[in-house]
Amino acid sequence: METLHPRLRPWREGDLPAFRLIQTDPDIVHWLAGPWTDEQVEAAFARMLGGLRERGWGMWAIVDDEGVPVGAAGLQPVREDLACAPAIEVAWRLRRAHWGRGYVTGPMRAVLADAAERLQGEEVIAITSVPNIRSQAVMDRLGFRRDPAADFDHPALDAAHPLRRHVLYRLKRF
Repeated sequence: METLHPRLRPWREGDLPAFRLIQTDPDIVHWLAGPWTDEQVEAAFARMLGGLRERGWGMWAIVDDEGVPVGAAGLQPVREDLACAPAIEVAWRLRRAHWGRGYVTGPMRAVLADAAERLQGEEVIAITSVPNIRSQAVMDRLGFRRDPAADFDHPALDAAHPLRRHVLYRLKRF
């Protein structure tokens, strides 16, 4: 599988340790509502490897200047238990040392251009918790527009959890 952008490449079997570092980075897991177990990390890694191979689209490795994975970006099917399912969502995560340096916005533009050709859909969505204003700013830069009527409470988080309320952004006719 070819890359879509110089900072993106398909995940490789040997990337599991780098992915584990991404998924255990405190600045990332905060927005994922807490740390993941080894089993969750391994299952997510397997889904990412399989998604690109099976569908031709999915989550890519974001790499640094040395080619080491420091994040993930791409498309994924929305979890079935979310109010916005079924849909395709954009998603990303990036180690803090690389925030604010274009490691997400540029690659995501390439992902969206590829998706427009491959999926020929009416829209893709982006979701995040209300307090995650950094991700919302990326969504705005990518051309997504917030749909306040579609905001929802995440079913995996209890009513008192500060990340429970999620906002939904749409990119129409991408």
